[in-house]
Amino acid sequence: MIKRIVFSFTILLVFAGCTRDDICPEETATTPLLQIQFFDISDRTQSKAVSALRVLINDADTLEVYLGESDTLVGIPLNTLATVTSFQLIANSNDTIAINTDIIIFRYSTEDIYVNRACAFKTIYNDFDVAVEQETGSNNWIQDFTILKTTLEDETDAHITIFH
Repeated sequence: MIKRIVFSFTILLVFAGCTRDDICPEETATTPLLQIQFFDISDRTQSKAVSALRVLINDADTLEVYLGESDTLVGIPLNTLATVTSFQLIANSNDTIAINTDIIIFRYSTEDIYVNRACAFKTIYNDFDVAVEQETGSNNWIQDFTILKTTLEDETDAHITIFH
C-alpha cells in the first residue's frame, strides 16, 4: 500500500512539474520536409507514381531516408547544417533489371526561426534550387522538374514537381 502511494505521488509530481509550454504540440509547424510530387512527362497535368521509390542520402553512408511502394508525393529531410543536400532517387528499386538511379542536388540557404520554448527553433530553407546530374551511357528517369516554391516554410503543399 505504501509503495502504491509513493508511486502515485511520484507520478503526480512529474506531471505537476510540466507546464503546457514544456511539450511541443503536434500541430506546431517545425522544420519542413521537402515535399516532392511526381507527374507524367507525357501529360504534365496527371500525377504519376514512381514504382518502388527508394531515396538515399548521396554520401559515403548512403543512408536511406525513404522507401515507398508506389507514390506520387513524398517528403524527405534536407540537411539543416549545410547548404547542399544530394540524394539518390532510385526508381524500380526492387527490380534488378529495371532499377534506375538518378542523383538530385538541392541547394539552399537556411534561416533558423524561434518557435517557442517547447519547440525551440525551426529551419526555413531560402533560395531553393535543384539540379539533376546527367548520366552518361544510360537514361535518367527524371526527365524534367519544376520548382514550385523557392522558400520552404511548411509542408502543406509540394515544393517541387518531378516529371518522369
